[in-house]
Amino acid sequence: MRESGWVVVAIIITGVALTSCQPHRSVPPSVAAPARPAASLPAGKVEVHAYINVSSGCQADTVALLEKLVADNAQYVDYQITDFGSSEGAKEWMAAGLDCMAILFNGSPAVVLEGRGGQSQLVIFERPAGQGPWTHEDLRATFSAIRKGTFRSATQAEIDQYRQPVKVDVQVIAQQVQDLDKPGKQYGQVVMDGQVVMVFKQAAGRRSPVQRAQAAAGALREWLSEPVLPSDLDLEELDDGFGLLVAGIEVAQATKKDAEEPGIVTKKLCATWAKAINSTVMMAMARARRAKLQTQVPAEE
Repeated sequence: MRESGWVVVAIIITGVALTSCQPHRSVPPSVAAPARPAASLPAGKVEVHAYINVSSGCQADTVALLEKLVADNAQYVDYQITDFGSSEGAKEWMAAGLDCMAILFNGSPAVVLEGRGGQSQLVIFERPAGQGPWTHEDLRATFSAIRKGTFRSATQAEIDQYRQPVKVDVQVIAQQVQDLDKPGKQYGQVVMDGQVVMVFKQAAGRRSPVQRAQAAAGALREWLSEPVLPSDLDLEELDDGFGLLVAGIEVAQATKKDAEEPGIVTKKLCATWAKAINSTVMMAMARARRAKLQTQVPAEE
């Protein structure tokens, strides 16, 4: 019995970076609202204020996790959530200087977590989990730090350094995949650093599934040919689904034919692509930052 009905039969795009130019991107400003004076916070507690479009339901998993973490750590946090999907919530959201969802800890979305080997990791809770520079695991780790008393907000200098674009080394290839259970049926997929980040099973427009994978890989390589930011990833609503963009470059469209069901499912599929790409690029950015720090360590005499 076969364990898998898939076999990769050809590599379509090589790992050579594209050299075409991208428009210059300015570094996005911090979205941190002014921190509330420590004297006005409940004694020993961290203020957690989430600005989320609860009404849309698109962040239901994040809301559920956040409220569970708050309930489990009620003695350590002072919690508030603003639904900017409502008219009143939108006013409060805009007054805070925000333009997307964010979770603020003591007035800032940027926190510093202790990583493996004693290395610090800066996490910014902007944009939806997986699409922005954070994950649900980062949220759990932050509440764990609050509970242990090791939580701290990032300094503005740390935030400014983090927000600088980073040149990363990521291999991107497009592959043609044959379904062994359906002779003659070919799919396309995009692989970044050995991880499958996008799969195309349907044609779209004049492009076959393999051609869609080729085009997506090409767009990603164009993006990665310059220093990148996690905030470069974006979703765009279209007439026939959702599009995935990187720094304004269209990577691919998730159409209704790509999803098993219409409507929100296409957005979830596009978000799944964004999450996988973001995860790979974030790891590459972490490697690049570590390498830079190592080169800055003075040699022993």
